[in-house]
Amino acid sequence: MSSSDDTVLDPPHRLVISYRGRYDPGLAAEPSSRVSWLIEPDADGVTLLTVVHDQLDTAPKTAEAAER
Repeated sequence: MSSSDDTVLDPPHRLVISYRGRYDPGLAAEPSSRVSWLIEPDADGVTLLTVVHDQLDTAPKTAEAAER
């Protein structure tokens, strides 16, 4: 389970949340990081989805979990 403290919603282009992994005590003790979903139209009716998990400088355990 996770928790989101702040949300930015710009339909249908972008969703941004602050993230803290509350499913693990070590992750829950760290500051929130940020996850962004960017949605862009591309050629031939295809949609490009880019997911970025950042602001991990003060959350090294979350950064490690995100790399797995």
